Amino acid sequence: MATKRKTATRKQEPQAKVLKYALPDAAEIHGKALVRLAQSGIMFSAIQVIEDGGDNNLHSHAAMDGLWFVLSGQARFHGTKENVMIAELGPHQAIFIPRDFPYWFEKIGDERLELLQVEAIDRTVKNTRTDYTEQKQSAADVQMFDIDGMSLTKGMFSPGLDEDAGA
Repeated sequence: MATKRKTATRKQEPQAKVLKYALPDAAEIHGKALVRLAQSGIMFSAIQVIEDGGDNNLHSHAAMDGLWFVLSGQARFHGTKENVMIAELGPHQAIFIPRDFPYWFEKIGDERLELLQVEAIDRTVKNTRTDYTEQKQSAADVQMFDIDGMSLTKGMFSPGLDEDAGA
């Protein structure tokens, strides 16, 4: 009697990734820019660079828990469906936004806002974005850059959303 033999599949070895962030040219940032840092199947990280007019709308994510850490500038976060102010943050302060929590943020003050965004994505849940207020033009005009500050594209970006879900 013949026996079936399992074919061994080689699993790719995990690799560490060293990162060095380069701020994009200020002339290329009109409202909001996103610099991609790293992404895996369950995590996404980026730096959002916010100038005047780069704030977003009240929204939530069904499967993403997010940490927002201020690198420079100041941010004001608003949350809940009642749209109340929940925090004003300066450098080296952060806020954790759990999945399904409605929030939005804005730059306050004259200095450019740089936010480190780290999102954990639960792949057992369909990841959709719910907008509670109309999206602002800045959400549609995000300039995206690679980690070296080189321009990639422009448009709506929401990391980790399921492909057939709305952005």
